[in-house]
Amino acid sequence: MASRLTQARFLDALLKVMDGKHHWAWDHFATGRLTKDQLKVHFQQEYFVYVR
Repeated sequence: MASRLTQARFLDALLKVMDGKHHWAWDHFATGRLTKDQLKVHFQQEYFVYVR
């Protein structure tokens, strides 16, 4: 019998997948090479795609 997937196990598995990914722009975020205006545009786009 398969064990039930709890929320905690799901989140742990999801984080493992996300940890394995490398976004091409991550270095720009992590090193502060983006301006506030560039970050604003990025997060507005993220909001419109994923949140709304």
